[in-house]
Amino acid sequence: MLRQFALSLLCVLLCVRGASAQSVFPGDDWESAAPASQGMDAAGLEKARAWLDSHNSKSGVVIRHGRIVAEWYFGGADRNSKFAAYTPAPTANER
Repeated sequence: MLRQFALSLLCVLLCVRGASAQSVFPGDDWESAAPASQGMDAAGLEKARAWLDSHNSKSGVVIRHGRIVAEWYFGGADRNSKFAAYTPAPTANER
């Protein structure tokens, strides 16, 4: 399960392009944003969604600069389902 999550995260990170968008700290409600506005490739996110769906994942949420850029639920999961979170270490160009 952890391996599947790590692979899905890697897939999403591979579609990230360099961007200079300003980060926001979410309050009670999270802002949504179009992938392109956050320097992400919509086609790459679609590949990540398809991969998650084909590997029995229950959900996927991609947050970039404090905004939700993609959110998916599979197999009856919804916003009220329990999830685990993972935050990768910053890459060299983000420090």
